[in-house]
Amino acid sequence: LKVMVIKQVLLSVTILFSFQHSMVAQEATPSAIFTAVFWDRFTSKNITYAPWGNENEVNATKISIQVGFSSPSQPFAYYGTDKVVFYEKKYQFQEQDRNQTQELLTPIGEFDFEPESGVTKNFLLIFLKQQNQAKFKIFAISLSQQNLEYGTFDCYSQCKESLYLIFGEQKQILPPGKSANFKRVENGNTEATQFKAFVKKDSKYQEVATEYLALSNESRAILFLSPYRNRIRTKRYYLNRVSLEATIGSGSNPVIQKIMIKEDINATQISVPDF
Repeated sequence: LKVMVIKQVLLSVTILFSFQHSMVAQEATPSAIFTAVFWDRFTSKNITYAPWGNENEVNATKISIQVGFSSPSQPFAYYGTDKVVFYEKKYQFQEQDRNQTQELLTPIGEFDFEPESGVTKNFLLIFLKQQNQAKFKIFAISLSQQNLEYGTFDCYSQCKESLYLIFGEQKQILPPGKSANFKRVENGNTEATQFKAFVKKDSKYQEVATEYLALSNESRAILFLSPYRNRIRTKRYYLNRVSLEATIGSGSNPVIQKIMIKEDINATQISVPDF
């Protein structure tokens, strides 16, 4: 018989909060689902956040999301019970070795809300530039089904005068600083429906904005109306239904799992038959 020495390799798995916490993460209900967008034109960043709000802990899971200005980002889940903080990754050369870079996380904004146990809140986060400040101000709009149903869109006015709105056969008067909701036009096809905004001057209605919106039962939208010279500037955001499984950060663990492999000096000897 040949005697072969088989050395056992011990896997030492270091996971903060243990394996049980990993299972809890998969079964946990997100406290919120966010989608984000920059208000200012040509602004785009890769922002980072900790899905469990524990960014100050060692090995905390952090996820990066691309956020632009023309359309909202993909939805991303948040399990924290405190405010969510957003960071921008920056890199600087290390003083000891100029060939090595060090990753730095710079906070660029935060959003505070009140979580409810077992309830997932839904928000659109709009990042607004602040003069002479690196941080953005965040304006949040609730995207709960009660506030904004699929197949509808909300119209927000930033004007100082009332607007007269027409979408298909639907007509509404929108006071300054208020919002109005419109339902999708059931026309049997997917063609966009014309939206028009008017102001009333000298007893006459003057058209100041035209937009086209195409909605389905799986989408909704937000339309902003802002004064611009003698017209109204429109800014439209579509929001499509996304399952929780397809949401960024869904089921993520609070911490990154690290696996360390070490050799056991007390190797076990096993006799193996020589065939």
